[in-house]
Amino acid sequence: MKWIALILIGLTTTASAELQLNGLFKDNMVLQREAKVSVYGRATPGSRIRVSFNGQNVDAQADEQGAWELKLSPMEKSFKPQELIVTAKKSDERLVLHNVLVGDIWLCGGQSNMERGFGVYPLLAAQTSTFKDSNIRTMIMERRGGGIPEEAVVVKHPFADAWHEARDPWVTLLPPTAYYFGAELRHDLDVPIGLLVSAVGGSQIQRWIPREVVGALKVDSESSEGAGALYNTMIHPLLNFTIKGVIWYQGESNGRIPYSYYALSEAHINCWRALWAQNNPHLIDMPFLTVQLAPFTQTVDGLAPDAWAYIRDAQLKTLKLPNTGLTVTTDLGEYADIHPQNKKPVGARLALWAEQLEGKAVLPSGPLFKKAIVDGERMKISFSYMGSGLESRRVTMSSKRNVWAKDDPDAYVVPADKLAGFMICGADRTFVPAHARIVGSQVEVWSDQVAAPVAVRYGWSTFPLCNLYNKEGLPASPFRSDDFPVPDVQGRKTGQLWDRDEMKLGSKMEFIVNNTETNWRAVESDGLTGYRPADGQNDKPIYAYFKLQNPAFKNGKAPEGVISIVYYDNGDGSISIQYDSSDPKIRESKNAPGAWKFAGKIKLKNTDRWVVLEIPVQDAFFNGRCNGADLRVMGNPESLLGNIYFRRN
Repeated sequence: MKWIALILIGLTTTASAELQLNGLFKDNMVLQREAKVSVYGRATPGSRIRVSFNGQNVDAQADEQGAWELKLSPMEKSFKPQELIVTAKKSDERLVLHNVLVGDIWLCGGQSNMERGFGVYPLLAAQTSTFKDSNIRTMIMERRGGGIPEEAVVVKHPFADAWHEARDPWVTLLPPTAYYFGAELRHDLDVPIGLLVSAVGGSQIQRWIPREVVGALKVDSESSEGAGALYNTMIHPLLNFTIKGVIWYQGESNGRIPYSYYALSEAHINCWRALWAQNNPHLIDMPFLTVQLAPFTQTVDGLAPDAWAYIRDAQLKTLKLPNTGLTVTTDLGEYADIHPQNKKPVGARLALWAEQLEGKAVLPSGPLFKKAIVDGERMKISFSYMGSGLESRRVTMSSKRNVWAKDDPDAYVVPADKLAGFMICGADRTFVPAHARIVGSQVEVWSDQVAAPVAVRYGWSTFPLCNLYNKEGLPASPFRSDDFPVPDVQGRKTGQLWDRDEMKLGSKMEFIVNNTETNWRAVESDGLTGYRPADGQNDKPIYAYFKLQNPAFKNGKAPEGVISIVYYDNGDGSISIQYDSSDPKIRESKNAPGAWKFAGKIKLKNTDRWVVLEIPVQDAFFNGRCNGADLRVMGNPESLLGNIYFRRN
């Protein structure tokens, strides 16, 4: 637990003579039932504080910095609006919170699918006028990042003055997944619900984990970029607050680096639990419920078509931790929208896990992979959470934005008459589509192309079309029976050791040392001179530009050729290359050929050698796209570039 101490060391506060409650304690709030509830704030150093609520009177003393905290004894649920009264005995200062309930408080975290409110979902926004339950209360954190852990709670306007009931107009800003989750619990458990939202669109998981924790995992620079920035400002200030658990919807922004998501997901859950348990020991196994990524298009940002499958697999594997749950959404995606609108089933399925943790006799999940055994030319798959049996169902997902699947004539449809979405491979690890059928409590999988099967996968695509369910109507999670290494889904390439023979590489491009984005400096390494970004540019985009002087290759005179990039292979991460192309699909102007086109991406392997990567191109134009350059390199602050060459193919 050394990293916890590191997080807390050096935090200071300033004393205040004014009696204060922490920013989470506002009118209309919900206090956590059946737990010792922390109430805390600031006052004149040394002053005696009393909190009165629900028949309890509990005292505390402000420390030398003016901070005070106390614990209310566990309370049963209460729909009765009550006052929470805080008094400073000597100064006669008094604070009163009105309309306070006792129920369950859930932290709702993640990226845009947990941040975007009802107001930006056209098919859902009209529903908010029907929301009337005054016993669902909400508060939303302001999105902001920072370099060190902070204490101040910063709440989004108009939630800064109070918790609000989940109805118009405030519900417009509330994420639908959180609302539908809370509404199900409010109805099924008959308790008041508090929803505390702390989410940021486009955020990667490492930004929600303390920097020290990410550093201890020894993931690469791309997987640790921005580590801790959102934890510092949007989670650390909440750690003393007594909650029930966490619902989490995130992962899209880690799709470029899925291999590290396995370790990051587990560390995320473990460290949040440990941090919350410092002040709330009962939360050492705090409920943590994850939404698995919904289907979206076939390829995202040029990634491999199964990039998100590995993210879903990492999410599935968090179920090995206690008190975790996974909501499967393979039937709730939209091909054209990363923010699918069918959020009500997402919230309802999340709520099933929460209800099971409360001891209710519910089935919270569809079939989850248990094991696969080889039986001759076939594989037999066993599952947990089968309920009353396995079945195939019809699945329909929209191909268009802002259209329900039932209203989309071009919707993607998986018929119910047979199982879909299974793949199988032999010893060559080449997966092919497979036949599948339900045989009793198992699924049998085979392919005429694979005589000796080794592994099976299901729903293994960014946009999976699959239809295995239990008879209770909950879909099976995508899975893989193998533990093959996670591939580089970015399609990055690695260079070969350079023999330092420039003649065979072609015409050398001129390096533009300084440009409007990045300044470069000459650096000698292993007997050769290259260029590295000047110091002090770590937080800026790193760009290098090259132009070709040979007129025989300019203006599309040598469209087919080979670009050779010499670089020093140090550190990790990526280097991307774009070139001036005449490809009509990416042309900037109809009557003016030429535009930047992606040539390839280099994966650094830290071999500490000069290497060269050769990239064939078919449509080189070389007329100077930007800064008079014909080629642009995007790297990182540690990049060390040598020369770049071009020759006819």
